[in-house]
Amino acid sequence: MSLEVPYILVLGDKEKESGSVTVRRYGSEKLEEYPVNDFVEKVRDQIRDKQ
Repeated sequence: MSLEVPYILVLGDKEKESGSVTVRRYGSEKLEEYPVNDFVEKVRDQIRDKQ
């Protein structure tokens, strides 16, 4: 079982106002912005697929 954290999240004033989260995947320089609910669903899908 891997215990590494695959995401770095940015939650600032901009994200709070827009209801989003800015995400950087571990090992990548690319930043992506997701609505909070979409990101939560994406992570849930990844967890479910690993089981």
